[in-house]
Amino acid sequence: GKYMSLMIKLEYWILIYCMLFSLCLRAQNKRALAIGLGEYEDTNWSTIHGDKDVPIIVEMLKQYKYSDIKTLINQQATKKQIVSEFKKLAKRCLPGDIIYIHFSGHGQRMTDLDGDEEDGLDEVWIPYDGYLQYGDKDRGEKHLVDDEIGILLTDIRNRIGDSGHLLVSVDACHSGDSSRDINKECVRGTERVFVIPVDASLVVKKEKAPEYWLTLSACKSYQSNTELPNGYGKLSYGLYKYREILASLSNDQLIQHIKLFMDENRRSLPQTPVLTGKLDYEISSIFGGER
Repeated sequence: GKYMSLMIKLEYWILIYCMLFSLCLRAQNKRALAIGLGEYEDTNWSTIHGDKDVPIIVEMLKQYKYSDIKTLINQQATKKQIVSEFKKLAKRCLPGDIIYIHFSGHGQRMTDLDGDEEDGLDEVWIPYDGYLQYGDKDRGEKHLVDDEIGILLTDIRNRIGDSGHLLVSVDACHSGDSSRDINKECVRGTERVFVIPVDASLVVKKEKAPEYWLTLSACKSYQSNTELPNGYGKLSYGLYKYREILASLSNDQLIQHIKLFMDENRRSLPQTPVLTGKLDYEISSIFGGER
């Protein structure tokens, strides 16, 4: 009887150990969503090549053992589909997961409807079906506004918890003028604001929601994000170029490396990569761990 009792207890503790061990293994999940646009439904957008960035971002992530990678390219990257993939990603997330989200495409500013922007303008990612100007085809609902992105990212952040890591890299801008010919360089963004007709006096001012993740942007808000002559985004290709050492760089070192790469490939206007959000998180955690 004692022998049987000991065996049962032993089996019980082995089971507990296996469960805890499997949880530890599961906590190392690396998941990614990479979005790239080089085509738009609205032909008024200037030509860019954001779709070219996706393969090199995916190659970089696979090098760091990302196994759950979803990509949305051109016609796949509608507003509805991008939001859907964000939500699906959130549902797959577990505490401790490492998440990388990348967007290469046009950016724009549009009328802020919820009062959390000091200048009255939201920053926006432009999906495949987003239009350059307000009209019947798009009254703003096809734009992916920073407030919406924030809600989607907060859901992911809540699911991965403090032991998880979340990085968003944005190879777009909203300040460059896509109609301006800068030595034949392609600019990802436009100075043309997407104006929604609304009574500004009815917009109630409120605090901007905090970022509980890291955001790596290709340029400062007043700068243009120009492509390389080969069509790649400077941020995307800079990350790809330094892919062998990303896990060993501090936040400041990473920015310095990307800035150096951008300066070396500058043809006209300067641009400075920017890291915002939860700056006490080391970006190397996104690339750390098993390789």
